[in-house]
Amino acid sequence: MMGKKAFEAGKIFVEEISLDGILSPEDFIKRREMMLHGMFPDSDLVPGIFSSLRFFSCHMPLQSLYRFSIAAMDHERDVKIGW
Repeated sequence: MMGKKAFEAGKIFVEEISLDGILSPEDFIKRREMMLHGMFPDSDLVPGIFSSLRFFSCHMPLQSLYRFSIAAMDHERDVKIGW
């Protein structure tokens, strides 16, 4: 279901596990978001990300002019990291 919009993926999931009439795609998405929101505050960084960012921020000339980001397919609210 990678590459699908949330509603489309929810619809496929609900149909594939025969939850039609029991759970709507919208309800599935709401429940999934609540569960994911509860999991992300406790999740760890991808191995190597923090050390890579620290290395580049210390070794690049004019480091104060550069911003770093990590590409992810997650919502920003779920993966925001405080520096």
